[in-house]
Amino acid sequence: MSRMGGLVVKRACILGSRELEFKPVVDRVCSIFFLATPHQGAAIAQTISRLAAIVGFRPFVEDLSPQSALIQSITEDFPRVCGNLQLFSFYETRPMSVGVSRMLIVDKSSAVMNLANERRTFLDADHRNVAMYSTPEDPSYVSVRNALATVISFQRDSSRHPVQVSSQEGQAALDRFLGVVDGPEDDIMTQESIKLPGSCEWLINKSYYQSWKGSMDSSFLWLRGRPGVGKSVLAGHVVGDLHSQAIHDRLRALISDWKDNPIDKIDLNSLWRKIFLSGILKVKLNRPQFWVIDAMDECKDAADMLTFLARIQEHWPFISSLCLNLGFVEEDAILRVATRENRLVEWDVEERGFIDQDGLTWTTDLPDRMQMRVPMLVELSLSTHLVAVLYRGEDIVFWDCVNNRIYDMYEKNTGSIQMYGRQKLADGSTTVRAAAFGHTLSTCLFAATYADGDLVVYDVERGEAIALVESANTLALAASPDGRTLAGADSIGNFTLFDFETLRPLYRVRFDTLILPSALCFTSDSLRFIEIREDQCRVWEPAVLLRPDAMQDDENSGTVSESTGLQEVDHRIILRTVPEICAITCSQELSLVFCGFEDGSVVAYDVSGLEPEKQLLFHLATIWRKVGLSAPGVFIYVLT
Repeated sequence: MSRMGGLVVKRACILGSRELEFKPVVDRVCSIFFLATPHQGAAIAQTISRLAAIVGFRPFVEDLSPQSALIQSITEDFPRVCGNLQLFSFYETRPMSVGVSRMLIVDKSSAVMNLANERRTFLDADHRNVAMYSTPEDPSYVSVRNALATVISFQRDSSRHPVQVSSQEGQAALDRFLGVVDGPEDDIMTQESIKLPGSCEWLINKSYYQSWKGSMDSSFLWLRGRPGVGKSVLAGHVVGDLHSQAIHDRLRALISDWKDNPIDKIDLNSLWRKIFLSGILKVKLNRPQFWVIDAMDECKDAADMLTFLARIQEHWPFISSLCLNLGFVEEDAILRVATRENRLVEWDVEERGFIDQDGLTWTTDLPDRMQMRVPMLVELSLSTHLVAVLYRGEDIVFWDCVNNRIYDMYEKNTGSIQMYGRQKLADGSTTVRAAAFGHTLSTCLFAATYADGDLVVYDVERGEAIALVESANTLALAASPDGRTLAGADSIGNFTLFDFETLRPLYRVRFDTLILPSALCFTSDSLRFIEIREDQCRVWEPAVLLRPDAMQDDENSGTVSESTGLQEVDHRIILRTVPEICAITCSQELSLVFCGFEDGSVVAYDVSGLEPEKQLLFHLATIWRKVGLSAPGVFIYVLT
């Protein structure tokens, strides 16, 4: 609404909220746009009143006086009924002729209400043209149109995903926290007004700019320059280009200049936790966003700002997350995935969809210094719903993913901090390099190998360390599904099988190579052990995995201790130079398998007997992409 009409609408909202008959209509209002509305009255009212006395009576002129009873009543009552509305107040900046002088009809002090839920933006126009635009490229039209598009987009998203509207007090607190009062368009128009015609176009024509603008992947475009060369003007031009190229329907630009605002004095970790993790980054993106950030050279901690932006890029829901661990629960009906962004998401296997698209974060109750940290490891306890999160130089964090709370934190030597308090002398001494949960019918165990080489096993229910092997130097751990055996690979490539509860070594394999295993695991029956090194996978079936259960151990302690003593095996790795298979097909008529290798050879394998028989058919200096048979299975064709 413009001019006097804005006051009429405000009065209608006040009356409609009081009358039950009209309240349903008022409740459907979500936003109001005010164009040069004299919220606080207009000083020009006295001049108009004198002119009216000469040319004839004009109704409502006296109501525009700042001291009028109507203005004061509306100013007092409207804030009580507009707390859930998005308000936009646009004010004029160009004077217009009134008699023999030029003046602003409704200046900024009168055109704004100073409410927490009000967006205040200037228009490069006089009072007559704040609602009359010459062309679609008129800067005033663009400002109003973009604000209107933002409201429409927000309402559409809200109808699909209902959100709770922030209270007026909460919005006011956020404004004070960020120090943001006026709309970003103010800065853009200021830069536009000092730009020379034709300047800044050189950037728009650059191939790297066009690539950045058209990319669907998250990326940075960083422009550097000496102070005073026009970086701010160039930033404003970039925003204008993004709007003018019909990108405005998928653009949400963030233009911030925080160097003079209170946010410059706020701890970065607090800002990350309170504003981004708890709010902005929970918004799911269905379109690309462009952020234009100016005055990076005036930031007091530019390095921290770059780290901050990188963290935003990592956590934003539009960007795919890096999985740190995953496992099935609820009888394989649900897949739990822990991500590098400190989140746990669950996938319903039967429904083939996320149970909660946003997932849960375990950082909510962590200290501020850990809010922006990236975990080194995450281990999932699939039977107790505990998640162990491991950060460099920090204590072990146990998080209850069902009740969404921190279960406990463990120090290396003493275990549970809740039970035994803190004993650690200095930070950085408890970095965990590998970990694994182990479960039996009666215990929940957790093994951790530390940077100093020690291997420790904790009883999670009792909260204490129950076993220790000093200088074990294990770099990888894996637990058997029955919770009784722990496998560890050391720094020179050997692996050892331990009794999980006591860390008594049961079986050790020494290799003749320093190649470290890339993966360790047990089969589901806990009777075989699998280790992978480079392109080789070995399956081990040592007799120690057949040892009796705990009750039998007690009944036959003498026999068991002798038969389950440490067994050591030396193993030589044979590095084969056999070329890789790159194409394969089977005969439907005969027991033959045809393979094409990367060295150009095609080999036939007769698999009718106990051992396959191999025969080289031919060899060419090329790499096969496909090997096939004719319909009767007589001719071989190849695709190179």
